[in-house]
Amino acid sequence: MIYQVLLLASALNFSSCGSSNKATAMPIHPAAPPEKQLENAPKVADKIAPEPKAKKPKKEYDSLNRFYPETIKAKYDIAIVLPFFLNYEELTRQQKNSAAIAADYYRGILMAADSLKYWGANLDIHVLDLEADTLNPRAITDNIKKVNPDLILGPLSDQEVRSVSAYTEANHYNLAAPVASIDTNITEYYYLENNPKNEVYGRFAASYIKKHFVGYKVFIVEEQETKCNLLVKAFKDSAAAYGLKVTEYIGANGAVYRTDFDLADSNVVFIASKNHVFVSSVMSQLQISDKKIVVLGMDIWKSRAIDANLWDKFDMHILTPYDIDYRDAATRRFVLNFRQKFNDEPNEYAIRGYDDMMYYGLALKSYGKYFENRLPEQKIRLLHSIYNFQRSPESGIWENTSLHMLEFHDFQLKKVE
Repeated sequence: MIYQVLLLASALNFSSCGSSNKATAMPIHPAAPPEKQLENAPKVADKIAPEPKAKKPKKEYDSLNRFYPETIKAKYDIAIVLPFFLNYEELTRQQKNSAAIAADYYRGILMAADSLKYWGANLDIHVLDLEADTLNPRAITDNIKKVNPDLILGPLSDQEVRSVSAYTEANHYNLAAPVASIDTNITEYYYLENNPKNEVYGRFAASYIKKHFVGYKVFIVEEQETKCNLLVKAFKDSAAAYGLKVTEYIGANGAVYRTDFDLADSNVVFIASKNHVFVSSVMSQLQISDKKIVVLGMDIWKSRAIDANLWDKFDMHILTPYDIDYRDAATRRFVLNFRQKFNDEPNEYAIRGYDDMMYYGLALKSYGKYFENRLPEQKIRLLHSIYNFQRSPESGIWENTSLHMLEFHDFQLKKVE
């Protein structure tokens, strides 16, 4: 396991982040057979075992095999492409935020690298600063070409992903975007998105309402012309397929929303907006009613100051791709090891960095470089989720479709099982 971190360790004030090959003092996974630790984790032996003579039934992904040839290697190169801004003397507020997320995500990757070494994965990790040379737009792609990676983790933003995705697709480099979600007009076979798209949120919300709120009047409230419009369309289409009647209210972008809701005795209101001002104004309108109201909202609401009494009144439900249970034994071990390694507390991005590296590192180890069409078979319980990758029939990209529902109960957000 080799970490090519350039000057990154000292610049980000990491401890033991350089070319150390030492495992963490207390491994994330106890010393037990892999099959006992990661249920259904694929094995390399399963991949390279001789084919039986009996003809196997044709699998769904067989038609894609020409794009994903079996490519088992002794060692795999992973490029971490993130906006560290190491050559900048002064950063804007937005740049500082991006650099902080990149640093936290990278520290999670380093934690996973130690665990993957324990599981027998042979990986070389190369760190590329996306913002190292802004005067040369080709600098990052030139650096990617030098590494010739089997997998790229990053970049972060939609714009950053678009700046490299055409190049990586043309050169058959697997590109896994940690948080970005882009719309593409070309078929992409080697691009993966860890964050579920807005359409996934819409379909999930409709399915959840159909199952849990029988007999309730269904509302959806949205702003005009936002990215959530794709979510709303998917929600309405799915609701119609389920036979649900949906009452729709549309407000101006970012504005305070004022209207009189035509409420029934029992109602479920899905507020499909990430705008704090808009959401707060809708909630203010709803709270004056004495009718039973359940509100469904977006993951980003968790990062805002909340009115606990109001959330309790509305039996608030939050759609999220991430559910980190700090009571879980594996999560507690990760937190302790992270503290020991970095003398710091891991945040959500550190945990996501760890999970992403574990997920894709095991995919490389088990299935080889072109692992995409085997991902539906890889069901690994991560610290924050269980990824469920499906190939989009429209764009061809591989999308994680895993979502959870959290319910505000007893003044805590708890996962709905």
